[in-house]
Amino acid sequence: MISSDAGKSAGLPGSTDKNTRVLITGASGRIGQSLVSWLEQNTHFELILTSRRKPEFDSVRSVWIQGDLRNAGDLEKIFSYHPDVIVHLASSVGSKNPVSLMDFENTELAPTLSMLGYILSKKLNARLVFASSGGTVYKDSSEPHSETDQVQGSSFYSCNKIYVENLLWLYRDVLHPVVLRISNPFGMKVDPHINQGIIDIAVSCALNNKTFSVFGALNNVRDFIHIDDLCRAFSQAIRFQGSVSYEVFNIGSGSGLSILQIMEFVKKYFPEFKYSIDAKTCGDISCSVLDVSKAAELLGWRPTVSVEEYLKSISSTAG
Repeated sequence: MISSDAGKSAGLPGSTDKNTRVLITGASGRIGQSLVSWLEQNTHFELILTSRRKPEFDSVRSVWIQGDLRNAGDLEKIFSYHPDVIVHLASSVGSKNPVSLMDFENTELAPTLSMLGYILSKKLNARLVFASSGGTVYKDSSEPHSETDQVQGSSFYSCNKIYVENLLWLYRDVLHPVVLRISNPFGMKVDPHINQGIIDIAVSCALNNKTFSVFGALNNVRDFIHIDDLCRAFSQAIRFQGSVSYEVFNIGSGSGLSILQIMEFVKKYFPEFKYSIDAKTCGDISCSVLDVSKAAELLGWRPTVSVEEYLKSISSTAG
C-alpha cells in the first residue's frame, strides 16, 4: 500500500515499475477502469487513482482518492502521494452542444487548468501523459494522419483536446508531456448513461436483441483500437524515456473501417443483429485514420487485436 507521507520516490530516470508512482485521473471512466485493471495485472506500477465517483471495482493494490480537480483541497490530498507520472484521462465525453461556453469551460477546461496550475505553482516533478483524441483533432482526409499534420477542432470536445495539447507544449520543459492521440477504443463495458463506443454498443444490442441506431453516414471511415492495445500504449508512454520535452503519438490500428463495414462484421458474427440509421445526424468528419509508425518506432508498440478478431471471440463466448 502506498502511504501519502512516504516522500518523493526516485522518479523515472533509471526507475522500474515498482518504484514508479502513477496517478490516473478520471479513473472511474470507461478507459480509466479498463486501464487500472490492465496495469494492475500486467505491471508493478504503484497506482494512485482519483475521480469524482468511485470506480466500479475494488482494488487491493491501488489507492483511490475521491476528489474534484477544481478543488484546491482535493488537489493537496491527491498530490500528497507524490506521483512520478500523471495519466490525465479526466474529461467528459464531449458534448457537441454544451449549455453555454461557460458551462463548457467549467466542465471541460477548468479541471485540467486547475490541476496544471497546481503542478506549476508547486514546481512538482512529474511527467504528464495526456489522453488526446486522434479521431477528432485532425482535418478530414482519406490519407492516414501523421502526428505532424495540422489539427483542427470539429467540436467542443476536440477544441478542448487541442487547447490542452498547446498548453502542454507551452510548459513542455516543466511537464515533459507525452500526448497520445487515441482513435476509437473498443472492447469495454457499455456505460448506459453515455452514447460512446459504437462497436461495444452494437455488440450489446446484438446480445440483448435490441436495434442499434447508427448516428452518422454509413460510409464514414474510422480507426479503431482494442482496449488492451490502448492500455499497452499507456504503459509504454509511462515508461517512455526518449524525449525530455514533448512528444505526440498516434495510437490506433493504422487502418480504417467504414461504419457499414462495422455493421456487417457485427451481423456476420451475430446474425440476428439489426440496425437503423439516424439520417438527421450530420457534420461528422467523413474519414479519420491514424498513421501509427511513430509509436512503433519510438514506443515499441503495435496494435495486435483487430475488430473482426474481437467480434469472433465475443460471439464464440456468447454462443
